[in-house]
Amino acid sequence: MISMGRIKNCKVCNSTMWTGTDRPENLRKGICDWCMDNKTEEANKILQEEKELRRIMKGSPPKP
Repeated sequence: MISMGRIKNCKVCNSTMWTGTDRPENLRKGICDWCMDNKTEEANKILQEEKELRRIMKGSPPKP
């Protein structure tokens, strides 16, 4: 049996995400499968903001 352990909360809906999901790429992004499917606009906005923040932290020039 695969143990299901709590991993973190979704950045969009704040629900608990669990290990053992069938889409681990969403788990890495911090957004649950339901939000990726049903609230894609909000999810993409959050991912874009994080990408922009990482770029700023690195000190890279802004993209045109």
